[in-house]
Amino acid sequence: MMAGADWLGWTNVGWVVRTRSAVELVREDGKHRTLAKVGPGTTVAAGGNRLVLFTPSAMREINLAQSGSRATITKLDDRDPVLNADIDAGGARVLFATARRVYLQAGTEVKLIEEVAGVHSVSLSPDGSAQIWLAHASGTLARDGKRTPLPAGTRSAHFRRDGGTGVALTTEDGIFSWDPGDGAPKLVGGISRDDGVNITGDLLGGAAISFAFLKSGTQKEMQRPTTPDP
Repeated sequence: MMAGADWLGWTNVGWVVRTRSAVELVREDGKHRTLAKVGPGTTVAAGGNRLVLFTPSAMREINLAQSGSRATITKLDDRDPVLNADIDAGGARVLFATARRVYLQAGTEVKLIEEVAGVHSVSLSPDGSAQIWLAHASGTLARDGKRTPLPAGTRSAHFRRDGGTGVALTTEDGIFSWDPGDGAPKLVGGISRDDGVNITGDLLGGAAISFAFLKSGTQKEMQRPTTPDP
C-alpha cells in the first residue's frame, strides 16, 4: 500500500489509489503513475477503464486504458460539493450525491433521481441497473423504476462485491444478506450488541466480513442489569 493512501478501487488496468495530494494508478507489476493532483478528501470513483474525480461544479473523467489521455470535463448545475460517488463494474454509470441531492450519470446525461439531505453513502449494482443511497434518517434501493425503503436501523448498505446477488446490510444486530424480492434480510455474521457495535461489513460467498467496535470488559460490566439487594 502506498504511504498516505486513504481510498482505493479496482479497475481493468490495476488499482487506483487516492492519497492526500494525488490519485495514482498502480499496475499488477507494481509500476505506478500519477493520474491527477488532488486536494485531501477529493471524491473519486473508478471502474472498468474509467476514473472520475469531482471538483466544484464539475466532473473530470480520465480513460485509464489510454496513457496520457486528456481529462473530459462535465459541468454540473449543482454547486454543492459532491460528497460520495460510486461507479458500476464496467465504468458506464456513475452515482453521486451532494449535500441535498442524488444524481445518476450515464452517457452525456446527468439525471437528478432524488432530493434528500444527509446522504453518507451510495452504491451502484455491478451492472448499473440499481442504485442505493443511505442517509442518516433513511435509505432507498431503486431498481427498474421501483423504490424500496431499506430496513429500519440500516447503518451500511451496498451491493455485494463478490458478484453475488442481493445487498449487504449492516445493522446493530449484524451483517445481513437482503433481496427485497425474497423477503426479510437473512443474518450472516457480525457481533452481538452485547459485545460491541457493528459498523459496516461485506459478504463473500456464505461468509460475512464485519468491521466493528468491540466493547472492553469494563464497558460490558457497566451494561449488565443489576438488581437491588433484598
